[in-house]
Amino acid sequence: PGPKRLRAVGELFYEYDGERMNFPEVHHHHLRSQYGDVFRMTMPSGDHIVYLNQPKHIQALISQDTPLPEQTILNIEGYLEEDDKGDELDLHEYALQGRDWYDPRDWVYNELRKGEMVGRCIKEINRNMDRLINNIDQIQHQQGYIGDLSSLTENFSIDNCSAVLLGRRVGAVEGTEDASIFKEIRRRFNNSLTKLYLTPKHEAGPESLPYQQLQNEAKLIHDFAEERILEFLNLQEGHLKLKRTILGKLAKRFGKSSHVVSGMRDDFLRSVADPSGNSCAFLIHRLASDPELQEKLFSEMSSVVGDDMKDLTDSHLEKLSLLPACVKECFRLNPSTFASGRRTTQDIEVDGFFVPSGHCVAYNNLLLARDSRVYENADQFIPARWQNPKEGMIDPYASLPIGHGFRTSIGIKMNRLEMKVMAIRLILKYKMTTQELAGGFTSRNFMMTPDANISIKFEERR
Repeated sequence: PGPKRLRAVGELFYEYDGERMNFPEVHHHHLRSQYGDVFRMTMPSGDHIVYLNQPKHIQALISQDTPLPEQTILNIEGYLEEDDKGDELDLHEYALQGRDWYDPRDWVYNELRKGEMVGRCIKEINRNMDRLINNIDQIQHQQGYIGDLSSLTENFSIDNCSAVLLGRRVGAVEGTEDASIFKEIRRRFNNSLTKLYLTPKHEAGPESLPYQQLQNEAKLIHDFAEERILEFLNLQEGHLKLKRTILGKLAKRFGKSSHVVSGMRDDFLRSVADPSGNSCAFLIHRLASDPELQEKLFSEMSSVVGDDMKDLTDSHLEKLSLLPACVKECFRLNPSTFASGRRTTQDIEVDGFFVPSGHCVAYNNLLLARDSRVYENADQFIPARWQNPKEGMIDPYASLPIGHGFRTSIGIKMNRLEMKVMAIRLILKYKMTTQELAGGFTSRNFMMTPDANISIKFEERR
């Protein structure tokens, strides 16, 4: 019912098959061209998902948020209701939507923004940059260039997250066994989650192979983390260093054995480490593609930061104007995920279409970023658009690459710190060059990643 009938495009299971899953922005551009800015697809679970493609539509969606908005991703709870075997470990911690998840998540989000924690983050990131630069110099000496920047930045982000979360690094930059195991089981879990998401509900119950695979991968992550993290908590109990970590503060607040500690641990590692490495790689590739922009940044960084990286603080970062603009523009063109959204909590009308309460509604970050109706020269990397934007020039709902409100990425502050510190360290030390990516960007497990290896040549400044 409603003023206009929603255009039903087809089933998500078929629409996202094969190449279409790998290049969703191309496919969604085709769908929008054919069906308009608002259309609906059927999800494998039998639910419908409504896609929005204009900032005003997204504003209408977010304006109906309750204090605890539900996300649109796979409703694992629907499967859990059918699973009454009482397994020791289930998937509830991966499907939390209520107050018991939001409260600790909100606490972590705010804790990461406090001055003391920001200072600690910058110090840890700076230390890990020392190790990363050592890696870059070694590979550059052997090969003459860095052939896969994304792999290095992924390791860099994993070590940053583990240092801030646990107070100790996993050792990803050095390629330790623990880091390799962690990356592999995380990759398998994300693959299984995507597979279950795209499997029709009648084929994805608790006895099904996709469900069992996800259950098994979840248990691997759980056991791996529990063994190492509980050992760390017990060894370091009462130690000042532990008390300063996110995990130590969570354990003190909720208890070491609380499901909050394990749930927030996994959420933090996935939400920060997964997209952060890609964001860092995207930014460095953008900067390496523009020598003139690099020199402008070098001039600004030199005057604000100077030569002594050991004393880098948040006050230095706040005095920079061009670098934050570059980070924002990078997020616009290369968001962490290709789509975000909500479940409606009440009936709403969008562009004349009636969307009932309980519907999944999503907006495509990539299409919005490249929409010439929203941005002038939408496909171009122009940081200046964020430095002195004209009033009304940038719609606040046109760029939500890390979510909105309670659904803002839990580690966005740390992600931005990583990107800024990395850019400062690399630009002050090197001149960087690269080649345009032959393909573009793809979505793996709904995270945006480069379609090809990012190759960078680093030349030391004299």
